[in-house]
Amino acid sequence: MQEQTNAITLDLPPEFVRLCEIDGIDPALMLRGFIADVCGITGWLHVPRTDGYASHGSDERQMARAYFWRAGLHCLQSSSR
Repeated sequence: MQEQTNAITLDLPPEFVRLCEIDGIDPALMLRGFIADVCGITGWLHVPRTDGYASHGSDERQMARAYFWRAGLHCLQSSSR
């Protein structure tokens, strides 16, 4: 089954790109992993998602969600409408 995704274009600051380079990971892959963690998207090895999103594990999901709610990003989005 093909998962539905929405494409966006995002300019990344050089600090984030450097951080990813230090860790040896592509920035898009890092963001894809964080999105999967915060949304609780699991991609099993025997049945991987076609869009490539997959959580890094239960601890990572918990920390990503805690960051999302603590940072209040959901409030900024809803107040701008």
